[in-house]
Amino acid sequence: MSDLRDFTIETARRNRISASTRQGYTSGINQVVKWAKLVGKNHLVMFNSVDQSTVTLNLQVFLYSDFLDFIVWAVRQKSVQVGTLNSYRSAVKSLYKDQNIDLPEEYDTEMKTIFSGIRKTVAQNLQSGDKDYTGEFVIA
Repeated sequence: MSDLRDFTIETARRNRISASTRQGYTSGINQVVKWAKLVGKNHLVMFNSVDQSTVTLNLQVFLYSDFLDFIVWAVRQKSVQVGTLNSYRSAVKSLYKDQNIDLPEEYDTEMKTIFSGIRKTVAQNLQSGDKDYTGEFVIA
């Protein structure tokens, strides 16, 4: 942002994280958007206010329970790494800041418990030799 005459609060919100972090978060949000479309929840998606040629999550209607549905789907259908699941959570949390919407408390409280359980499930599966979910595949 070389010309401060173009400064906006939205720009300040967006500039709170690096371009590379934003790129990673955008990729994560795109995975959640793909899931929403795949399962017929198109109402959860809207055009991006910054770039109208792209879509993002509409956090006015995207609920914490929708994110949990996405996590369950990702674990069951795609077996993503636990770290990847956590990055999706970080991306959604950042999107709440971008859209200036209060983050539902569950993203910080209940989600920690859920992710702890996912990590333990993966560890138990690895220790028992179960290859059904090792957390080593990616969403296509």
